[in-house]
Amino acid sequence: MKITNEIKAKVFAQYLGYLYIRDEKDENCLRRSLDGSSILGIGEGITNWENAKLILKPLSSITDEHMIWVYDTCRNLHEQRKLYPRDVAEKTPSFEDMKHDLLANFWTGFVSNTWAYQYLLSKGYDLPQILLDYKNLFESGLAIYEN
Repeated sequence: MKITNEIKAKVFAQYLGYLYIRDEKDENCLRRSLDGSSILGIGEGITNWENAKLILKPLSSITDEHMIWVYDTCRNLHEQRKLYPRDVAEKTPSFEDMKHDLLANFWTGFVSNTWAYQYLLSKGYDLPQILLDYKNLFESGLAIYEN
């Protein structure tokens, strides 16, 4: 699949404010924050974005805090956790089980929850994209993972 400037602009636009590099082979390459004018430059082919890559986090590195938020959102547990913290904590699976469930059932369970998907995007996780044939940005060559 050829990734056009239009597709790249649409995918990059979901990560406004995140860092990117123009060319990872250039050791002096500055890390810049992605903004609206950058997106317009990509979409209109004004600037050379052929080697540009976002700097993201792999979904497998999700933090406990982010995983619990996603789990609670997908199961409507935010209010119950506030009202009955002990009961919810006793019934909540371990972090490792939640993480396994997220990675194993991403397309059937978590991506269907728009809030959870948007939350993970806003935290800088590299997520599969329909425009990239269900690959994430790293697999498509549009991202590198932060160290």
